[in-house]
Amino acid sequence: MDQPLAAPPPTRFGRSIRARLLLMMLAVVATAALSGYSGFAYWQLAAQKERLLGFAHSLAEVLGQEFVRIALLNDPAVGADASARLSAFPLVRHVVLYDSNGTAVYQYRRHALAAIEVPLPQPGAGPRDDGDALHLFLPAAYSGVDFGTIYVQLESETLWTLLRRDLVVLGLIGILSLSLALLLAARFEAHFNRPIRRLVGFLERIGLSQQLDQRIAVDGSDEFARLFHEVNTMLDRIQSSRDALRVAAVAFETPDGMLIADAAQHILQVNQAFTRITGYSAAEVVGKTPALLQSGRHGREFFEAMWRALREVGRWEGEIWNRRKNGEVYPERLTIQAVHDESGVLKYYVGAFVDISVQKAAEAHIEYLGHYDPLTGLANRRLLVDRLGASLQRTRQSRGHGAVLCFDVDNFKMVNDSLGHAAGDQLLVEVARRLREVLGSGSLIARLGADEFIAVREMRDGDRNQATLQVKELVESVLDELDRPYQINGSEVRCASCAGVSMYPGAGVSAEDLVKQADLALHQAKSAAGRRRVRFFEPQAQEVVRRYLNLHADLLRALERGEFVLHYQPQVDGSGRVRGAEALIRWQHPEEGLVGPAEFIPVAERSGLIIGVGEWVLDSACRQLAQWAALPTSCDWVVALNVSARQFAQADFVDQVRNALLRSGAPARQLKLELTEGLLVDDIDDAVLRMNALRQMGVGLALDDFGTGYSSLRYLKRLPLSQVKIDQSFVRDMLNNGNDVAIIRSILSLGESFGLEVIAEGVETADQHAFLQELGCAAFQGYLFGRPQPAAGLTSLSPNGI
Repeated sequence: MDQPLAAPPPTRFGRSIRARLLLMMLAVVATAALSGYSGFAYWQLAAQKERLLGFAHSLAEVLGQEFVRIALLNDPAVGADASARLSAFPLVRHVVLYDSNGTAVYQYRRHALAAIEVPLPQPGAGPRDDGDALHLFLPAAYSGVDFGTIYVQLESETLWTLLRRDLVVLGLIGILSLSLALLLAARFEAHFNRPIRRLVGFLERIGLSQQLDQRIAVDGSDEFARLFHEVNTMLDRIQSSRDALRVAAVAFETPDGMLIADAAQHILQVNQAFTRITGYSAAEVVGKTPALLQSGRHGREFFEAMWRALREVGRWEGEIWNRRKNGEVYPERLTIQAVHDESGVLKYYVGAFVDISVQKAAEAHIEYLGHYDPLTGLANRRLLVDRLGASLQRTRQSRGHGAVLCFDVDNFKMVNDSLGHAAGDQLLVEVARRLREVLGSGSLIARLGADEFIAVREMRDGDRNQATLQVKELVESVLDELDRPYQINGSEVRCASCAGVSMYPGAGVSAEDLVKQADLALHQAKSAAGRRRVRFFEPQAQEVVRRYLNLHADLLRALERGEFVLHYQPQVDGSGRVRGAEALIRWQHPEEGLVGPAEFIPVAERSGLIIGVGEWVLDSACRQLAQWAALPTSCDWVVALNVSARQFAQADFVDQVRNALLRSGAPARQLKLELTEGLLVDDIDDAVLRMNALRQMGVGLALDDFGTGYSSLRYLKRLPLSQVKIDQSFVRDMLNNGNDVAIIRSILSLGESFGLEVIAEGVETADQHAFLQELGCAAFQGYLFGRPQPAAGLTSLSPNGI
C-alpha cells in the first residue's frame, strides 16, 4: 500500500500543480477585486459628473440675477461681486458669460495667471469631460427670459486621482485578495492536488523500484477513487503482460529458430537460434521477407497451399527446404502461426523451425543401412528382393528375360582367420569393386552373406537360349576377374570362385524363389569338382528344397514328440578296456525307422533347430552318465558328446551345462564335450572364456576331427583342452598312405608336447589298431570295439576288455 507523501521536489515538467493552483486562485481573486473596484470607481466618476451637472445648473440659477445685470448693464461692480461669489466654489475653474450675440461680456478665472483659452459660445452643446475638467454651456436666463449663454468649466476627479486617494484601501484589498487566494488554493489543493500528488508519488516509487506488485489504496467513491482503481487495474494488466512477455522472451530464445513478421511478411525480430541455424544476423534480415531463405526446391503450388492454410486455419506446419547464408540447402520442420488482434485483424506471423539436417541424415543412414551393406556399399537382401520383384514384373510384361547370379569366394575364411578380420573386410570390398567393374551399372549387386554375393541382370535378347548364353559369358567374365590375385596388406591372395544362376521369368516363380534357386545352384557348383564352377538352376533341384522343408517340419515335430534317442559307441584304452563312450544321436522316425545323424543334422544346423536338439542331447547324456556313475562296473566311464557351433555360441551355454549336471546329478569330471576347430576360430577370445568356465566346473574338452580344418598351434596352445581326436579320414588309409601316417605322428607328438590325451577314431581293423599302438596311440574308438548302440547294450560289455 502507498505511504504518506512529502511535497515532491520541482521536476523537469515545470511548476507544480500547487504553484499553478495558487497563481490561478490569486488571478481569480485579484480579477474579482479589480473588477469590483473598477465598478466602484466608474460609479464614483458617474456620480461626480451628475453632481457637477447639478452644481452647474444650480450655480447658473443662483448667479442668474448678477449675470443679467452684467449682460445688460455691463457693470464692473456686479462682475466683481459675481467673481467673489464664484471664488467661494473651489470646483469652478472658469466661467464665461456670453450675450445673445455671442460676445463674451464676463469671464471668471480661478487662477488668474493660468492661460485659459476662452471657448467660443456653443449654445445647446452638451457637457464635455476631458478627464480633469467638465465643460458645460448653459442658457443664461432670468425669470424665464434667456439673455445669453454661460460657459462653465468645473474641476473633476480623474481615475488616477481616485486611485491615489484610495491607495490604502487598494492595499487592504490586495492583502485580503492574496489571503483569500491562498485560502482557496489550500482548500482546492487539499481536495484535488493531494490525491494527485499521492498518485504521482506512488507511480514514481513504482518507476524507481520496478515492482509492479504494489497497489495504491482506494478510499471513497469519488473520481479520484475511480482513478486509483483504474491505476490498480492497469498495473494488474501490465504485470500480467510483463510476466507473459518474460515467459515469451524466455520461450523466444529457445534452441528452435524463431522469427516474427508483420502482416506484410516483413521480418521484425529473430532469435539467436535463427542466426545460428541460418547464418543471418538480425540486422541482415529485419525489414526483409522470409523469401530471403528460399531454396528453390519448392514450386508455386507448395507455397500457395501454405498461404491458403494460413488464411483459412491460421496455422501451417510441415517440412521445408531453406537456404543458409553460405548457400547450403538444409531441411527444417517449420510451424507458422498467424496472430490476430481482438477485432480479428491480422497483425503478425510467428514462425518456429528446427534444423532437421541431422535427423534427415540419420534417417537417410538408417534407410541406407536398411537397404545396403555398410561394408561394401552393395544392396542387401531386402533391396535385392524389392528390385528383383520389379524386374520380374517388367520382364513378364515385355516378354524379356533376366538372370539372378550368385557368387561365392572360396578361401575367404582362411584369409579372415590367418590375416585377421580387417584383411577379410578388405578382400570383400575388393570383390565388390570387381563385381561393379565387370557387371556395370546395368546390374543390381547385393551381398547376402559373409562371402556370398548376388546380382540381378535383365537381358535385352528376347530369346531365352540366347539370353542364357549371354549370362554364361557374363558369369565367365566375372569369375575371370574374381580369380585374379588380390593384394591384401602387402600379401598376394588367390581365391577361387564359383557361381549359381537362375533364369527368369518362370511360371509361378517369385523373387524369393529366384534367390533360393540361385543359391541352390551355387551350392551345387561348390559341391562339384573343378577349380572354376558354374551351375544353372535345374528344376529337379527344387525337389531337394522341398525335401529340406519337409524334413525341417518333421524335425520340429520330432523334437516336440521326443522321437530322438542316443546311441553310445565305446571308447577303449590300449588294453581294450572300456573307458567311456561317445553319445551319438539317432532319430526314431515313425515311418522310416532309425535315421542316422548325417540325414538330419545338416538340416537342423541350417534351420537353427540344432540348439533345441543339442540341449536335449546334453540333458539325456548327463542322465545316462549319472546312471553309469552309480554302477561299480561303469563308475569311472567318461561320456563324450558333440557340441554344435550354434549351441556353443549361445550366451547361456555354460549355464546350460551346469544346469544339466545339477538336474541329473552327473559328475562334471566325467563329462567331455567335443568341439570342432571351425567352432573355435570364429571368435577365439570368447571361445577361450567359455572353455575356461567349463574347465573350472571340471568338464573335459576335446578337439574333434583335429587336422581336418585350419589347425593352428597359435590356437591350440591357448585352448584349455584335455584331449584331441585323430580324424577317421587319416586312420582309414594310413596303412597305404605315408602322408596320413606323418599327420598322425604329428598329432601324437603335439598331444605329448601339450600334455593332451590323443584318441583315434574310425578304427575298424586289428591291423589299424596294432599300427596305432606302435605309433604311440593309447585310446581308440571304432567298429573294431563296438558299433553305436543303446546304453543297455554298452553296459553289458565285459569290464575287462573287448
